[in-house]
Amino acid sequence: MGPEVDVSLEQDNRWKRSSTDTTQSLPWELLHLIFQYAVAPSFLMIPDRCRHSAWSLNISTLRRLIIVCHDWYEAGIELLYVDVAVYWIEQLSSLLWTLQNRPDLAFKLLSIHIVCHVPPDHVEAFDLALKSFASICPNLTQLSAQFVHVHPSRYSRILPAFSGIPLTHLAIHSDDARSSTDLVYLFSESLILLALYARDALPTSSWTTRVENSAGQSGQLRFPRLQYFQHDLEGYQLQFICVNWEFPALAYLTCLKRRWNHSYLALADNLEFIRTHGRKISTLFLGYSIKDAHEYRVVEMIETLSGMTQLRHLIMPSFDDLSIPQIQCLDLFSSDNILPPISDLDSRFPNLKSYRLLDSSLFSLPWIYTMFPPTGQRYEFRYPGISIRADECSLRGTSSSERSLVRGEDLLFTSDSDSESDWVPSSDDDTGPDDDTHSSEHDTSGSDSEIDCEISEDEFDEYEFTSSIPPYL
Repeated sequence: MGPEVDVSLEQDNRWKRSSTDTTQSLPWELLHLIFQYAVAPSFLMIPDRCRHSAWSLNISTLRRLIIVCHDWYEAGIELLYVDVAVYWIEQLSSLLWTLQNRPDLAFKLLSIHIVCHVPPDHVEAFDLALKSFASICPNLTQLSAQFVHVHPSRYSRILPAFSGIPLTHLAIHSDDARSSTDLVYLFSESLILLALYARDALPTSSWTTRVENSAGQSGQLRFPRLQYFQHDLEGYQLQFICVNWEFPALAYLTCLKRRWNHSYLALADNLEFIRTHGRKISTLFLGYSIKDAHEYRVVEMIETLSGMTQLRHLIMPSFDDLSIPQIQCLDLFSSDNILPPISDLDSRFPNLKSYRLLDSSLFSLPWIYTMFPPTGQRYEFRYPGISIRADECSLRGTSSSERSLVRGEDLLFTSDSDSESDWVPSSDDDTGPDDDTHSSEHDTSGSDSEIDCEISEDEFDEYEFTSSIPPYL
């Protein structure tokens, strides 16, 4: 190879290193893969509205990537629309405009999270918007509903809109038994995953009456496909479900503890539920400490768990006297995050294959123990707001996600926006209303415009995001 060719190649390589066109013109498939690796999968995030949550941080990262150029925008924009979160009702019009004018994005939408306040004068618009979602998003199968500072009867607005959709995943945060159970009855035949959070509601004896009224003459209900059930219910709520609902395919059960409840009473309710519906349960998360429980309650728990013939994976607080022979994977968590030693481990758990400590700070993430099952391997994942590390005997990490909003919390968001139009990398497409929820478009109408997508605290209410991969299983 002659010197002239060497000089030519050197000049060509120097130009390629200094040119931005090389990276911007990557194949679509490669760009799409890079974007997926750059942000956390959404099963590691909760679609909360906190400014520094993992959800917001990761979507902000994705937005920064896709505004680099038009090619990157087209390769990554659909990732923002797979999992949609609605935080205030003003978002709905711009979101619907985008989905109606981009059927490809509507086709990608799998999950919607409603976490918003619906004022009385916006009820009709809310109804129409939900009906539109149901009609233009053919693959929508996952719904999470949590209304903030509003009468819980707003749940009834979802019923006619989603009645024709075979939902497979449903999560409800509600203080109202009637409205939440209406949703459950509507989708019981198709549900694979159900999560019920009672939020601030204390269990009352009127709960069963209201549920029976919502179901007609009887509260009997069957979930033929349901495999995952997660709840923080207790008392009359859980007792009624235990007696009147059937879960023939239930394999994964998570029993969460509310902050104010009495562990030993809630434990008794959950043990009764397990005895009734635990025949096929293989993985159990029991979030109740029984250190202060009476001795007979401890014996009852051990007998109940030992009778679960299909149980292989148990997650619960550390407990010295635990002995369940069929367990193969045991995950314990403690307040000091130190793996407690268990004397006579081999005799208490003769079939044990894995024994590890779970970091309690990860429990805000639903189903974290199924997403990262014990394998004995070392690995580490780092994303904005999320850090997860695993080794032979522990699963540790941190997450800035929250399971649900607390009543009275300052949400740090408003529906005001000074933006008249958003910036999109150059293309021939028509533009429409601002889509503060999902698009990667960026405001340039005022002096606060930031093309690099850095978001100030004063502007943050204009940037509500979605995630890339459905947040469930």
